Amino acid sequence: MTTADIPASSGCPPVAGVLTMFYYRDMERALAWYESVMGWPHAMTLEHAAVLRINETSRLVLVGHGQGSQRPLPGDNKGALLSLEVADLEDWHARLIARGVLASAIVTGAGGLSREFKVKDPEDYTIEFLRWL
Repeated sequence: MTTADIPASSGCPPVAGVLTMFYYRDMERALAWYESVMGWPHAMTLEHAAVLRINETSRLVLVGHGQGSQRPLPGDNKGALLSLEVADLEDWHARLIARGVLASAIVTGAGGLSREFKVKDPEDYTIEFLRWL
């Protein structure tokens, strides 16, 4: 199963893409991590934000401290996570470990519907990698 198997809502206008925004005390450190570890290109710079290209229609926006409508939360529970559906789950896991990232074990999740693992970015945002079964 993939998200392509989930029926689309009828009658809704299409969505062209998704932007997820994470808020950082040290945006430059976060940007360097996402570029070097995740391999996502820096697509655009805004006044106090950096836009990273995840794929053709998905972007991660890193927003600097004190900017935008939200604020970075202290601690390891940010109240949000970035969940990435990937076909090559084991390759992502091995790649991140090889780059020195502490990754959880690959486990069965979503009530038995997925295989997944998680990592933390430099300011403790959780990034989940999953493959639907």
